[in-house]
Amino acid sequence: MANSRMEIIIVAQERAVAMQLEAVLAELGYTVAAVASCGSDGVELASDARPDLAVVDLGLQSDLNGPEVGDRLRGGSDVPVVYLTDVAEGDLFDRARATNPYGFVLKPFDARQLDLNIRTALCLHERDCGHRDTRVRLEGSIDELKCHAELMETVFNSMGEGVVAVGEDGTILFHNSSGPRIGGRHHLVKDIARWPEEHGVFERDGETVLSEDLNPLLLALRGQSTEETEFLIRNPQKPAGVQVSVNARPLRDRAGSPMGGVAVIRDVTKLKQAEAELERTVAKLQEQANLMETIFNSISDGIIVADNAGKFLYANPGARQIVGVDILDRFPDNCAEKLGLYFPDRETPTKTEDLPMMRAIRFGESTDEEDVFLRNEKKPDGVYIRMSGRPLLDKSGGIKGGVVIFRDVTERVLAEDALARAFDQGRLEMVDTILHNIGNAMNSVTTGIETLRRNLTNDRAGRRLFALAAAIGEHSNDWIDYIAHDPQGRKVFPFIIKLADDFGRRIDELIKTVSRVRDRANRIADIIRTQRALDGSGMDRKDIELYSALSAAFRVLRDSLKKRGIRTDVDCGNAPQHVRVRESQFHQMLVNLVKNSIEAIDELATLHGLLETPRIRIKASSANGHLVLEVIDNGFGIRENDIRALFTPGFTTKKSGSGLGLHSAANFVIASGGRIEPISEGAGKGTTMRVTWPISAVAVRIGSENL
Repeated sequence: MANSRMEIIIVAQERAVAMQLEAVLAELGYTVAAVASCGSDGVELASDARPDLAVVDLGLQSDLNGPEVGDRLRGGSDVPVVYLTDVAEGDLFDRARATNPYGFVLKPFDARQLDLNIRTALCLHERDCGHRDTRVRLEGSIDELKCHAELMETVFNSMGEGVVAVGEDGTILFHNSSGPRIGGRHHLVKDIARWPEEHGVFERDGETVLSEDLNPLLLALRGQSTEETEFLIRNPQKPAGVQVSVNARPLRDRAGSPMGGVAVIRDVTKLKQAEAELERTVAKLQEQANLMETIFNSISDGIIVADNAGKFLYANPGARQIVGVDILDRFPDNCAEKLGLYFPDRETPTKTEDLPMMRAIRFGESTDEEDVFLRNEKKPDGVYIRMSGRPLLDKSGGIKGGVVIFRDVTERVLAEDALARAFDQGRLEMVDTILHNIGNAMNSVTTGIETLRRNLTNDRAGRRLFALAAAIGEHSNDWIDYIAHDPQGRKVFPFIIKLADDFGRRIDELIKTVSRVRDRANRIADIIRTQRALDGSGMDRKDIELYSALSAAFRVLRDSLKKRGIRTDVDCGNAPQHVRVRESQFHQMLVNLVKNSIEAIDELATLHGLLETPRIRIKASSANGHLVLEVIDNGFGIRENDIRALFTPGFTTKKSGSGLGLHSAANFVIASGGRIEPISEGAGKGTTMRVTWPISAVAVRIGSENL
């Protein structure tokens, strides 16, 4: 670096000395940044100018002497100092040496001596700065290494695994706190070859003491690595034994030669116990799965399982036997068509998306006891199938598939149809006879009641009695004189006697009329009692299967439903499988409600035409301690003004009909402890007839459980 770039300040009290120094320095090519005549000014100038060097007159006699200025320049601004001195300055020279100056220039000085001292001072200062920077870096590195070592020690001591490092002679260089803890000891034996004997280290059999050929740390000292080597540690502190897994690696120097080894020891006791428990659980689950598969393969009901994409995963032999084809070969987009599935009317094809399996997978819907008819090349005569479906859910509640269970109910359906036809035919004939007899009796009752009405309306005797009472009332104060002397008053007693005779005859006529009405009413009661005696099963409560009872209403009216193309559906949801009711009246109530829905659909077709497929659905469910039955149709609905009068006897909106069907249904429901209510949004919006009973009113005791 050229001298002109070096800035120097001069601190000299004598002006001549200062001017001489400034001239010589300029001649040597140095830049004089400042000149101070007192010590404090020199310190301040050095703080502001930050010169490369300061030349200080050692004999300075000011507020600060020469050594004091040098000490402050070196300590405060790190400016190297060269003293200008002479040999006669005594102890100042010793004090100056204590400030660690970079040189002395003797007075009188020459340019060469001054330049040599300045260059020497600058070189020494640069070397000291380098040493100081190196020392700072080294101290920082040492602090960083100490911090890193402390951090590593903290990390190692926080680990659950034990860590042990040994030198090439087998001495332990480091171990964390987990190593001895795993083995049940507070310290480790220094000789690692004696660990198996001292700490109780055995091979996996728990009996053979670990040999040197299998000791992971000894192998690491020989340059060999080991992975997940398992041993058993058993000693007085760990009498039950601890299963450990050890990984060991050799430590190598830069040349790749072994210089020690490190081992990581992990307690795997709980893991091994969990693995053993898992193996037992898997074996148990496999046993249960085999048992369930044996059961599924042995039952006659069909079972089908599908994933959430609708692909069939499992079908038991019962399913293949009922369907007649290999179900696993069928895919969900056309399985209804391929299998030949129809509605119970045997003619209307079902759609795949309407099947219980698809509803379970796509909507998470559970279905119970839904009937379909199946006919294909393997089952040309067809079979009736009753299906129930459930979604399969994962732990988060998502749908991962579905399962359907179904059975062949052909014989039962055919038997029920035959029974329903016989029952319906016989009941209709009986009803005609009963109605005829009741009609004849009602004619007499009606005639008698009309006679009573006319007699009471034209009651002259009563009017005469009222007139007499009015006349007598006018003479309440002179009653004795009135009947004794007044011409009109003397007629009162004869009039009373004549009026009594008239009332007597009138009462006799009324008694005869009332007797005739009573006799005819008794006749009607006899007819009803006779019917009850003939149909005793309908009067006693009995346990019936709810789904079959609901389906029977559709079977009785099958011809009417089929003629109109009405789709039907029975859904028992979460309702009890059995109920205890008066079977005949319960059945007649359902028939009446379904007939009302048929008539509502006819009314809509006549007035506005049908814009969608007519449907009637019977839905049963349990809610809030009640059994709820709903007959739902998409017929004409109910006008707001007709709702209140709907269940009154004789009320009807149809051109023909007795209007007794809904009245009869309401009487049965109310008499059996329930209630019935119509629900409709108005004309053209369909109707829901909702019947509700407390569960206790229809409870069935099965075993020890109440439904």
